[in-house]
Amino acid sequence: MIRELNPDTFIDCWKEFVKNNKDVLLKNYDSPDWTKLVIGADKSTVNEGSPFGDHFLNHFGNDYQYRKEDGTVDLSIYKKEFVKDIYKISKKSHHEKINLDNCPVNYDILIEHENDPSKCYEEMYKLTYYRANLKVLVTYLWDTSTREDNWYEKHERMTDNFETIINQTNMKSPENVDTKYISIVAQRLGEKLIWSYMVFYVSSSLKQIHGEAIRSAYEAQIIA
Repeated sequence: MIRELNPDTFIDCWKEFVKNNKDVLLKNYDSPDWTKLVIGADKSTVNEGSPFGDHFLNHFGNDYQYRKEDGTVDLSIYKKEFVKDIYKISKKSHHEKINLDNCPVNYDILIEHENDPSKCYEEMYKLTYYRANLKVLVTYLWDTSTREDNWYEKHERMTDNFETIINQTNMKSPENVDTKYISIVAQRLGEKLIWSYMVFYVSSSLKQIHGEAIRSAYEAQIIA
C-alpha cells in the first residue's frame, strides 16, 4: 500500500517510530546520544545509518531514499527522481546528454534535530532557506516533573518564534504556497515522554495542533 505523504501521515510515522523506541529514548534522554538514535552518527551517508530514516523507508516504501548530513541539513528525504538530460560539457562531447543520479529533482522532507531548545531558533531559520515540500524541526525540553519549570510557556515561545521566522523570511523570499512546516517537541514528565506537534502552513497564518493537549497533559501530571 502506497501512503500519501503529508503532515498527518508524517506525524503518524513519527509516532510509530518513538513508540517502538520509547525505552531507548527515555534512557538516553537529555543527551547528544539522542540525536544518534534518531538521525544517526555524524557522517554523510545515503540510505544507511539513520534509525528514523530506515523507519521512514519501511513506512512509506522504497520510492524514497534519505541522505544524512546533506550539506548543512541533518536529514533529507526525497523520491528517487533525479535530474536528467543535461548536456555534458567537455571536448568531443558531441552534444551528449547525461543523468545526475545523485541530484534529486526536489526534497520531499528536510529534518533538523536540535538537542538544545535555547538554540532551536537557529535550526528554525535554517529550514526557511531551503526548498522542500515539508520541513521538520525536532527538539525537546528538560525534565519538568515539578512546577519549577513551566515548559508549556516555553513551548508557546518556541511556537511563536517559529511562526515569526517563517513569516519574516517569506516576506523577503516567498516559498511555494504548498510548503508546510512541522515542529515536534518532546517533554519528559517523570518516566513519560509527551510529544506535541504543530503544523505551519505557508499559504496562511493557520496553525493546527496535533496530538495531546499540552496544557491539560501537564496539569494532569501535577494533580496526579
